[in-house]
Amino acid sequence: MSMWPAGGGAARDRTEVKNDMRICIYGAGAVGGHIAVRLMLGGTPVSVIARGAHLEAIRERGLTLLRGERSDVVRPACTDDPETLGPQDLVVVATKTTSLPAVARGLPCLLDAHTLVVLAQNGIPWWFADGASPPVSQALVTRVDPDGAVRRAIPLDRTVAGVVYSGNEVIQPGVIRSSTPHRNRLLLGVPRGTAGSHLQEFAGRLSRSGYEATITPAIREEIWSKLVSVVAVSCVAALTGMNSLEICSDPGGRSVAAAMMRDVQRIGQALGLTAHFDINARLDPARNHPHRPSLLQDMEAGRPLELNSGILAVQAVARALGVDTPALDVVAALVAARASRRGRGLAPESEGSHFRFVE
Repeated sequence: MSMWPAGGGAARDRTEVKNDMRICIYGAGAVGGHIAVRLMLGGTPVSVIARGAHLEAIRERGLTLLRGERSDVVRPACTDDPETLGPQDLVVVATKTTSLPAVARGLPCLLDAHTLVVLAQNGIPWWFADGASPPVSQALVTRVDPDGAVRRAIPLDRTVAGVVYSGNEVIQPGVIRSSTPHRNRLLLGVPRGTAGSHLQEFAGRLSRSGYEATITPAIREEIWSKLVSVVAVSCVAALTGMNSLEICSDPGGRSVAAAMMRDVQRIGQALGLTAHFDINARLDPARNHPHRPSLLQDMEAGRPLELNSGILAVQAVARALGVDTPALDVVAALVAARASRRGRGLAPESEGSHFRFVE
């Protein structure tokens, strides 16, 4: 039985969808930039928020998406100052979760009474354990939103979770390369209530652009299902430098990833989540592609790592539930130690027989 109650309140629904739907992509990097290009190719104008050299490249040369032999360039309205855009109908937040505190500060000026906020990010969101037992909820919130700034900035009744299945990488400022040119999916769901016509309109527009968008009533299960792979494959990639296909083809890498997946599956079962799948099938090299997971990209580029919303959040939930996670604990210790050694802002702190890492 699930730890969460069914239903949970009515979501606000805009009954009329504007033809000139205002959509902002907050974070036009690998994931957000791909979505922005697809929407614009499908005839939906968007604005994007970017920064630094990436922003300057978009202003000068447009935003480029490479898909196999195809190259598309669009010229969205772009800025690093959200206040210049005004209220939107829908905002897609596609930054790394490490940037969420900054997003929380810049987001309010983009919201009106009806704006939907789609969080197209990896990891466990701050609301995930709402309704679960207090120790689980507290352990998770302490890790992903310790001061409550994100929860205050994004009203839960207008929050939409997005689970992204799309391999992308910014290969130079203004240029995104997709390693999954023929298969890109976005699963959408609301933490409580029901999806309204506004979200359905967005999903339809994205799907018509060739980027499959589906609304699901089981968004927690979908988040956890992807998290099983993200935590395992991404962390192994960050430690070894191997891409997804290489990990699945290498006996040692595959063995470690499988052991971690079993740990995360046990936690999901303790949470009452119903997402089940065949680990061997998911790690089958024939089903994978040579994508460099974002954790590996960030490790090599010297960017902050999404550990607090990923493997460390999963570990915190396991501790609160009393679930043993031997493989996950070892890899968590190693990847966080490597991040600390290379100056990523995480420092190790021992805690009994387990490792705990704090910012």
